[in-house]
Amino acid sequence: MEMEVIKIASWEMNLLRNQKKVPKEVLKEIGDYLSVQWKPVMKKVMIEKQETTFSLKEFKAPTICLRVDMAPTPEGFFPEAIYEIDARPKGLGISITKGTTFTKESIREVFKRCRAAAVYVDTGIISDDYLLAEVLGIPFLNLNSAKLLKPSWIRVEEEQYHQETETLRKIAESSLCPLLTANDKSPLVRLGLAEEIASIEEINFDEPFVLKPLIGAGCKNVEVWLPKEKSKQVFGKKKIPGVSTKTRILKKFSLEKAWIKQPFIPPGSTEDYFYIWRLYYGWQCDTGNYEFLGGFVNYRKNLRIHGASDALFSFISF
Repeated sequence: MEMEVIKIASWEMNLLRNQKKVPKEVLKEIGDYLSVQWKPVMKKVMIEKQETTFSLKEFKAPTICLRVDMAPTPEGFFPEAIYEIDARPKGLGISITKGTTFTKESIREVFKRCRAAAVYVDTGIISDDYLLAEVLGIPFLNLNSAKLLKPSWIRVEEEQYHQETETLRKIAESSLCPLLTANDKSPLVRLGLAEEIASIEEINFDEPFVLKPLIGAGCKNVEVWLPKEKSKQVFGKKKIPGVSTKTRILKKFSLEKAWIKQPFIPPGSTEDYFYIWRLYYGWQCDTGNYEFLGGFVNYRKNLRIHGASDALFSFISF
């Protein structure tokens, strides 16, 4: 397979040169779901947490750009296929520099219409946001280096997402995306895509599931449970990389954290890889809807499919 390795500081992305098609109608269905179902739920969560971002106040939108990670549904979208909805996604810099012409132009238009003045990143964060700023022709600045330009695309240090402080609330007033609530998974619960788990006794280990922290980013502390007999039914083999042991899950659950449980929806699979869709949607000021900007098919030889160094990515076309 032809591949380009893109380096972002210590992180590498393996980008395949071939593109994968996703039906346009399915992409539209997902955008409609985000606009009609997810948006009001996320707005309510932000209001309850007293987070008033620039995008929420000015555009009545929780974020101007988001990413949906989900199982592939080429025959027709169904909400239960959604794993995550990330209101402050990484990957925009790679997309706007290496993506299709449609993706490059669509991302640029969203940030232009929403009047993005700068991109700010907190100290120590590795991301491709500097590429986004470079293409947009706006400053790329350290979050602590200067007075905030308004509005801006802002990424704070991951741990600070969990601290509902007045400092973050003040920063959020200049932000085009959420800060306090960006990693809050309660919208998944309110949409019926997950359930909160208060006790380990609530979990049925006879059935497959995915366990995640209620507040958390990426695949950190995400546990996949897939009984061997179910694995044989779904994938034709009992041993699958990325599946957690029951001992590991019980140990993790003993930590003092709030957890959610999602049903296990199988990703796509080939002989060698598992894969998911990672789809970007942007806020359209004129229509008041989220519309498709571009995305990736993300491959990995492991059920914990994310941007690890052994993962592969193909751009999506339609």
